[in-house]
Formats: sequence, C-alpha cells, structure tokens
Amino acid sequence: MTPDERAGYAQAKRHIQWALDNGETELNLTGVGLKNLPPELGQATQLRALHLAGNLFTQLPDWLGTLTQLQILDLADNPQLVLSDWLGTLTQLHTLDLSDNRHIALPEVWPRLPNLRTFKLNNAGLTTLPESLVQLTQLHTLSLYDNQLTHLSDALGYLTQLQTLDLASNQLTHLPESLGQLKQLIKLELQHNPLTALPNSIGQLAKLQELHLRDTHLARLPETIGQLGQLRSLDLQSNRLTQLPVSIGALTQLQALELGNNQLSALPNTLGNLAQLQSLHLYSNPLTALPISLGSLNQLQWLELSDLSITQWPDSLGQLTQLTWLGLSANQLTTLPQWLQHLTQLTMLTLRQNQLTALPHWIDSLAQLRSLDASQNQLMTLPASMGKLSHLSSLTLADNQLTALPAGLDRLTQLQSLDLSHNQLTKLPADLGHLPTLQWLNLSENPLDAALDAAQTQGLATLKVYLRSQSQPTPTIAPTPITPPAAPITQNAAYQEAEQLIAEAARSQATALGLSFMDLSDLPPSLLQLSQLKKLDLFVNQLTALPDWLGQLPHLQELNLSHNPLATLPTGLGQLTLLQKLDLNHTTITLLPDSLRGLAQLKILDLSHNPTLTLPDWLGDLTQLMALDLSHNQLPTLPASIGQLHNLHQLKLVGNQLTALPASLQLPYLERLILTDNQLAELPAWLLKLPHLKWLSLRGNQLTEIPPWLNQLQLRGIDLRDNPSQYDIYIWDESGLRSNDGWLN
Repeated sequence: MTPDERAGYAQAKRHIQWALDNGETELNLTGVGLKNLPPELGQATQLRALHLAGNLFTQLPDWLGTLTQLQILDLADNPQLVLSDWLGTLTQLHTLDLSDNRHIALPEVWPRLPNLRTFKLNNAGLTTLPESLVQLTQLHTLSLYDNQLTHLSDALGYLTQLQTLDLASNQLTHLPESLGQLKQLIKLELQHNPLTALPNSIGQLAKLQELHLRDTHLARLPETIGQLGQLRSLDLQSNRLTQLPVSIGALTQLQALELGNNQLSALPNTLGNLAQLQSLHLYSNPLTALPISLGSLNQLQWLELSDLSITQWPDSLGQLTQLTWLGLSANQLTTLPQWLQHLTQLTMLTLRQNQLTALPHWIDSLAQLRSLDASQNQLMTLPASMGKLSHLSSLTLADNQLTALPAGLDRLTQLQSLDLSHNQLTKLPADLGHLPTLQWLNLSENPLDAALDAAQTQGLATLKVYLRSQSQPTPTIAPTPITPPAAPITQNAAYQEAEQLIAEAARSQATALGLSFMDLSDLPPSLLQLSQLKKLDLFVNQLTALPDWLGQLPHLQELNLSHNPLATLPTGLGQLTLLQKLDLNHTTITLLPDSLRGLAQLKILDLSHNPTLTLPDWLGDLTQLMALDLSHNQLPTLPASIGQLHNLHQLKLVGNQLTALPASLQLPYLERLILTDNQLAELPAWLLKLPHLKWLSLRGNQLTEIPPWLNQLQLRGIDLRDNPSQYDIYIWDESGLRSNDGWLN
C-alpha cells in the first residue's frame, strides 16, 4: 500500500469499529481511497445503509452478501468495479447507486431484488438499456443521465410503477410510444438529448408534474401536451421552437414555464389561461409582440423578458401586480414603459444592456425594490427620488456616463452593495459615508480626484470616514493623511462594559448577545449566567485564548469569533452540541481540536483567512455542514474526507494554492463552488456529475483551455475571467431565473 492507501484503510477501520461499538445502522466510507475492504465490516450485520462511493475497488468480497439488512448501497465512482452474484442476496435493498462506473457489467440478479425502489446508473457508459432491468417492476426511481443511450425499447413500458425517470444527457433522438404506459410518472428528465420530436403518447402521463426538455432539438410540441393536467413545471429552454400549440393553455396547474433561447416569433393568446403560473421565462426569442392576455396571469411573480425584439410593450403587463422579479435587459429600451410603475411589489429589476439615458422620476413607486441593475446603459444622471428606495440592498450602475450622484442617497439605509465602476465620477456625495449597511463599493475606472482616490484605495471603512469628513465645515487645507478613528476604550472599561451588557442580557432573558468591537482580551465568567443564550458575537476583539467553560452554554447555536488573534481553541467548544454556525475567519489558529468533530449539528463553518491552518482528517465527520469557507488559507490540497460532507451546498476556496481538485469532491447537493484565485490548469470532467451545481467561479486560475463539456452545466453563474484562455466570460445571476445554457457558444 502507498502511504495514502494505508491512511485510508486505517481511517476505514476506525469508522467500522465506531459503527460496531455504537450499533450504528449507517456507515459512510466515501472517498477514502480504498482498494480493499477491512474484513471487520462483515461483522456489521446491523447496517441498513453503506456508502462506498469514490474509492478504487475492482471487486468486492462475497461476504458483503451477508449484510442482509442493507437497504441502501452506494457503490458509485469505482471506475474498475466488477460485481458478482452476492448482490442478489441483499433482498431488503431499496436503493442502489452504481453511477460513475463506466465499465461495469451488471449481474443478472434483478428478480432477486423485489424491494428495489431506486436505481441509479448515471454515467455508467451505457449505450443500450439492458432488457433485464424491466424485471424491476416495483421501481419508483430510475436515473440514467449522462450515458450514451441512442434509443429505448418498448419494454420501458413495463416499469409501470416509475415515478421519476431521468434520461438527461444521452443521445436519444426519439422516444417509444410505450412511454405513455408509465401512468405513475411524476417527474421526467429529458434535457440535453438530440430529440427531434415527442411521442403523442406523452399526453397519457396524467400524473406528470415536472417535464424537463431543456437543450434538445425540438422544433415543435405535440398538441397532446395539453392533456398533462397535473403538470407544474415545463422547461423548454434552448430548443428550436418556432411556435407553441394552442393546447398549452390547457395546462391550468402549470406554475413554471421556461421558454428562453428558442426561435419563437409569436405566442398564443391561450397563455393567458395559465392561471396558476408563477414563473415565465421568454428571454432570447425573436418575439416582436406579446399577447395582451399575459396581463391575466395574476399569480405571476417572476417574468424574464430580456433580449427580445419588442418595440411596443402591452400596457396589460401593468396588471401583473404580484410580480416580484422582472428582467428587461438587452431590449434597446431608451425609456422605461409607463406600466412599470404599477408593479409595486417588485423586489428585483434588471435593465442592463439597454440605451437608457435617464431613469424616470416615478422610480420611487417601486418602493419594495431590493435589487436594481441598470448597468451598461447611457445614464448621465439619476433622479433624486432614488433615495426613497429604502429597501434597496443592491444597486448596480456600472458602465454608464454618470458624472455626479444626487443628494439623499443616505436614505438607502439597507444598501449593502453599490457598483459605480466605469463611469465619469470625480467626486461622491458625503451622504454615502453615512450608509450604515454598505459592505461593498466599486469605484474602479472612474476619474476620481486625488483625495477621494487615495481614500478608496485604503478600503471602505477609510472611505466612509473620508466622506463623512466632507460633510463637516471644510477647512482651508484638506487634512492629509486621513484622520484615523478614535483610539479604542481601555481594557478595564471594555471589560466593565461587557459585564454590564451581560447583566442586562440576564435580566431580560436575552437569547442573543453582542460583545463585538470592544477590544476585549478576556471574557467575564458571568457569561455562564446566560444559559438561555443562542447567539454570541465576539468578533473584532483582542482575544488570544478562550476559556474552556465557554462550552457550558448549552443552547448556543451561533458563535462568531472572527477577527481575533486566537492561536488555539479550547476543547470545551466540542460540548456545544446544538451549535449550527461557527465563524473563525481572520484568526491565527493552526489546528482545530479533535473535540470539534462532536459538533454534529454544525451547518455553517467559516475558516477563511487562517493561512497557517492545517485541516484535520476528521473534517468529513461534520456531515450536517451546508456551507464551508476555506478561502485565503494557502491550501495546496484538500483532505479526501471532504467527500463525506454530503449535505454541503456551498464551498468557498478563494485565494488558495490548489492545482487539482480531489475526486471525492463530487458532492450530491453542491450548488456553489468558488475557486477564484487558485492555480488550476485543467478541470476534472466529474464536474458534470454535480447535479445541483448552479454557481461556479474559476476566475484568476491558470486555465488555458475551457473544455466544451463545461457548456453542459446548467449554471446560473459562471466566472472565467483572468485566465490565460480565450474566454473572458462573466455571468452571475443570483436570482436564478435566467438560464445560461449555451453560454460557451
């Protein structure tokens, strides 16, 4: 064995022993680099679930067949695996995953698995569907995406209990009429196939609720599509549709209809019959008009109308009073249509890439706006009424012709992000220095005067101080350098103030306490009085160590220790068994105590900006983690155990030294992967296997080529800037309401 293999084998033995000692019914050995299974596993006959994905098995021992209580078996991503008949002894099995085994031979054991309900064979190198699979007549879920299937036989119709069928990313050009026999089908995924037509029998799927047909070659839909009376979601983005059948208006339960990036030049009036519709995407179609009947969609909340060819917008759109999101980008607009002012529930409005020279004075009638993007226009001024948008949190005005900003912007008390880059600004109003929640301000590519430019290069905090100073009576000579903030209060005074705050929290039975920005170097023991405390903020202090008794706050759920010169953490923190959020960014810790592996409820962990930190192998034990930030830690590699974080939705790895990504990173629920400013020269093809990936940042790496398969990812955001490749692509739509299929083209 290599050293890595020995380490993985030893780790597996520890996990198995833990399961044996504690009677655990689930064992996760994902991604530990195993070639052989420790024989002790054969003693774990109590197991109900066994995860062996992401290893290096070529064969598995026959004694696995003695684990007859197994209900879930995950053998995905063992590329050289050969299975034998022992699989047929697991008669209680209801979930089997053999995905990502491109050369696997399937044993003929299916009649012996009568309880199998979920079978996954994604990316298994299949060119045809084995006829024997139709013997699994009780299957509820069959997942076959990312294979090379070119056709399906009529025998598919025997799987009459199927509720979910995933055939995405294959090479299917047509479907059998027997598809209509799957009367229990609720979800059908056919996206990324070269389908030229749908069978008429599709209308027989009376229980179908989701139909995914994105990025096929469909030029038309059968009239029978209107018979899908239970359909809730229909995705037809990135096809070749030139018209829609009139019968589409019969889909009265439809809530989401995605028609973006087609060749539609007109829409049927029957769209107005979709009374339950909440989301409608029409972007990137050669539409020259919209039906007046769209105004009848009184449940509509999201409407994407970007990149159309419309010159006259119907006033009936002003009747969509429930609309919260509206996209009008890339429409050659020179003024905003008057009906827009009636959409008073709008929270997000995108107007980028138009020809607007001004925003209307009535913009303040959109009082609920939280995000406004008017970038890439010709704006020269802003109306004073902008200051009345008191809920605005994001304002993007980049790439315009602004020379000045109006007064009164200090009333934007919720503003967190302001992009003013690529304008003609030389000065800023002093009001901006009083925005209490502003966290990000972009002033790049503006001809700022020298004093303002010097202030903004020192960071937002310094810039705010400078701007506030401009609202005071102007001295004869401007102060330079900028006056720093007042010196912090003395330690004794800070400690006394902390004790007073703790006493007040005890009296009021408070569940949250903030002791931040106090220059504390010690914590008062009186904190232990607050047994009801759920949230404790200690960020930006001078704490070099923490007392072990901090672990005795039994109900604590959130703990923020960021921006402290902490060198170590007490083992007592491991007693905070209800902790869900732990922030340790900008400390000086080098090791995490083993006791932290006991934080079984932890969902959010921020370890960023700790460049001397060594990540522990047990990090994978924090299986409830949903968000993990390891940015700016100079990491050259990631531990293989990161593959055990199966609930992870967000992973930030900005500013490290990564040259490759471990295969164990194939996390099933990962939505956001941020890899900005690393040393990646190539991308692993297994990124295609991340079914929920929506945001991917690869900015500032060493990518010389972008693989064509990356275009298959159904992303909401992609950043490829600052790489040596020919692509300088940036699409980042946090709303998630616009498809980016085909962005690489």
